[in-house]
Amino acid sequence: MSENEVTDSIKDSNIQNQQNENIINKGTGAGGSNTNKNGLNYENQKDLSTEYIIVEKTNSHMKVVFKKYPDKVFITGKKSQFMKYLSKQENKDVPKCHGTKQPDCWFIIGDNVYIVELKFQQGGGSVCEKLQTCNQKLRNFQDRYPDKKIHYIYGLHEWFRSNCEAEVYYMKKDKIPHFWGDSENFKDDIISNIINSL
Repeated sequence: MSENEVTDSIKDSNIQNQQNENIINKGTGAGGSNTNKNGLNYENQKDLSTEYIIVEKTNSHMKVVFKKYPDKVFITGKKSQFMKYLSKQENKDVPKCHGTKQPDCWFIIGDNVYIVELKFQQGGGSVCEKLQTCNQKLRNFQDRYPDKKIHYIYGLHEWFRSNCEAEVYYMKKDKIPHFWGDSENFKDDIISNIINSL
């Protein structure tokens, strides 16, 4: 795709982005039957697909460029395509941890694999414990794909900031990148983190 085609595609997708930014999460809490519904609404609001252009699409993956970084081509796809795309490179002797089969968002460039998990919460519950698994999931991905460099990134609803202080403290200490959903630069910060780590 030429530079002009990428620019035209970016302009076209900005219209779609404006529509996506108008999505309102009407969830009133978390837990029970609302957990998946509210979490999916949050994922849709924070979806990074508004920030890239598809330059090639196949049945197994897409090649994309981030609008602000059109010189870097990444592989990505649907949640269900992650394991299929990497199946030939997976060490099948390593069991899969729960929560590692279908990452919310994933990008691959060269030997770098970026996994972005989006976590939503608006009420009490044991959800803080889910943040305690980041190191184990990172280790599991690295053991399953030993020829890849795994980068694990969290996009967190602001509820976690004051309700899961210890978990966030250890994420900082362990250098697990995490970004707050109430930041105006949420998507840009995640993408900049990816680009700057190359």
